[in-house]
Amino acid sequence: MSDTQCGFTDLGCHAQWIIDEVKGFFVWIAEQIFNALVAVLNAIPLPDWASSGTDIFSSIPASVGYFLGPFDLAFGATVVGSAYGTRFLIRRIPLIG
Repeated sequence: MSDTQCGFTDLGCHAQWIIDEVKGFFVWIAEQIFNALVAVLNAIPLPDWASSGTDIFSSIPASVGYFLGPFDLAFGATVVGSAYGTRFLIRRIPLIG
C-alpha cells in the first residue's frame, strides 16, 4: 500500500488493500509449492551412469576427437540427457503431462 492513509469511508482504498493481500497470499502459496518441488528434486540421488557420462567421451581416439572438439559433444550430451530427464519428470506430474 502507498504512503497515503485510507479514510474510514474510502472503500476503494480498502478493496485495493484486500486485493493486494489476496494476490500476495497466492504468490506465497506458489512459492511454497515450488520450494517443495525443488526440495523433492534435490532429494533424488544422481544415478551412477549419469555421473560417469564424461568417461564415455574420454575413450574416443584423438584423431576423431580433433574433429568432434568444436562441437563439444560431452557438454551437448549432458544438456540433452538432463533435458530428457526433466521432460520425463514433468510428464509424471498429474494434470501437466
